[in-house]
Amino acid sequence: MDATDPNQLPRSMLHNWTLYNSDSRLVSLELLPMKPYDDIDATIFGSGIVTYDDGSGFCLDADDQSSSASSEAQDVGGIPIYLSAIKEWMIEIGASMVFISIRTDMAWYRLGKPSKQYAPWYETVINTARLTVGIITLLKEQSRVARLSFAEIIKRVAEFGKDHPAFISSNPDIVERYVVVHGQILLQQFMEYPDNTIRNCPFVTGLYDEMVTRHHTKWIVKKKALIRKGANLNPVAKMVPVAKRKLMPATTTRLINRYGENSIQIIHLRSPRKKLLLN
Repeated sequence: MDATDPNQLPRSMLHNWTLYNSDSRLVSLELLPMKPYDDIDATIFGSGIVTYDDGSGFCLDADDQSSSASSEAQDVGGIPIYLSAIKEWMIEIGASMVFISIRTDMAWYRLGKPSKQYAPWYETVINTARLTVGIITLLKEQSRVARLSFAEIIKRVAEFGKDHPAFISSNPDIVERYVVVHGQILLQQFMEYPDNTIRNCPFVTGLYDEMVTRHHTKWIVKKKALIRKGANLNPVAKMVPVAKRKLMPATTTRLINRYGENSIQIIHLRSPRKKLLLN
């Protein structure tokens, strides 16, 4: 196995997970690029329960699945893990399912149900995936895809009923703002779509132009310290005393402090529990 090739890295499943920055503040997955870059200003870590990848994903037709399901008791029987810095993420959308994965230097992790606290952050990503499917469906219904401009697509999305899976708002301005802000997800899915007419349609070029005009580089954040290769800088993992690194630490922060019984057990450092993996 070539460890330098991301495609050759091992793959696992991550449950009851949360993403946060070096200050232990919850952050959006969209702060990271969906393609690997050598220099990334955003530094995002994650924690969760790791298991074998069972190939499961989220049903796009389900209502509030990620938030409601995450609050239910889960017994995945995995191992608690604190991830090193996340390098990239990807989203794969099928006919009715969505699969989202993140990558560190050590492995790929397909995301299962998030922690109850992080679920609202993840719901935005799932909603954008639903929107992508809705827009592609609109385009495929046209005899000539080139007839639908960016503005026309925005107008039609605003006409979706509230029961439509891709509903965002009835206000076209709000829809347009949402589409541009979350444009990274939409563009990535369109670029990988097998139909060339869909991939190069006016909506795609219009969205890209809008993102450039508004200087939309959401995944680039204010520079801090550069990532040092070879070390796990996860802020939770760093708080573990060196003498106790082999034990499962328990840490309470201001923002990561209300996990359910089945979420990651982050409690006081003086109460070490299960073994910690530093991947």
